Amino acid sequence: MQKKVRNEKKRLALESWRILSDEWESGKFTQPEFCQLKNIKLKTFLKWRQKVQQEKDIKQKQFLPAHISVPTINQAAIQSIVLKLPNGISLQIASNTDKAFLKTVFELLGVTSC
Repeated sequence: MQKKVRNEKKRLALESWRILSDEWESGKFTQPEFCQLKNIKLKTFLKWRQKVQQEKDIKQKQFLPAHISVPTINQAAIQSIVLKLPNGISLQIASNTDKAFLKTVFELLGVTSC
């Protein structure tokens, strides 16, 4: 329980320093001037500002979710497909051919899946 309270205080402290850091960045004061105005020790401000920057860097390096849509094929428009196999054989296959039958044909031809 005590550790949870400590982590919560640290998170709140980091948020406070993030606000101060943003305030300094948007202002016109040097760091020593800003610290004097806010009654903060410069060394403390620099330490926390470094932590805030590290957190920003980590957030920027995180992956963003990707949404990939599978293209749709109009089956009625495709009458047949021509496959050129690595062994030089070409197959013309009707679009309504049974998948199990195709699998058997490929196995007989020695074609393996990726």
